[in-house]
Amino acid sequence: MHEFSVCKNILHEAQKMAALQCRNNPEYDTQQSIAIITGLTVKIGLLAGIDKNLLQRAFPIALHDHHRYCPITLEQGNKQVSDEQRNGEIDFLPTTTLIVEEVPALIYCHDCGCEATINQDRFQRHYLCCDKQASHQTQLLSGEEMHLVNITLNIQYNPPTFSAHQDSRNAQKENPHV
Repeated sequence: MHEFSVCKNILHEAQKMAALQCRNNPEYDTQQSIAIITGLTVKIGLLAGIDKNLLQRAFPIALHDHHRYCPITLEQGNKQVSDEQRNGEIDFLPTTTLIVEEVPALIYCHDCGCEATINQDRFQRHYLCCDKQASHQTQLLSGEEMHLVNITLNIQYNPPTFSAHQDSRNAQKENPHV
């Protein structure tokens, strides 16, 4: 299932784009701020070769994989990454949502000079044939693309810091099995 790899690439690109957005924000301080991505929206063309349902099923797995192996949350050597090292980094909320919008294909007919939109139903019945001329002398103008169109970013300025000792005591209070 290549949708898993596509999800990993979406996460990587979203992180890069969010980092660029933060760098261009004069209020964002890499030492005192944390940016968290809470939602993503992608547009996928009809002929992109990506199944929308499989992509949405693979996304939480890729997100979990990202959190598990991302250098921000990974233990470095024998020590846990400190809060100071986390500041200024872009991370994802564990419940980050992925919205997938499907985009129909667009063809141009060389015989009649018109453009036509091809949706899934029409594609299955007529492939890329022109409506007016029943011609196959068509050129695909769009429908193979995939675009990351929206990133929902939550920036926390001067986030609270907790020591590892406080975190473990709070976890023990909340969970008696620890």
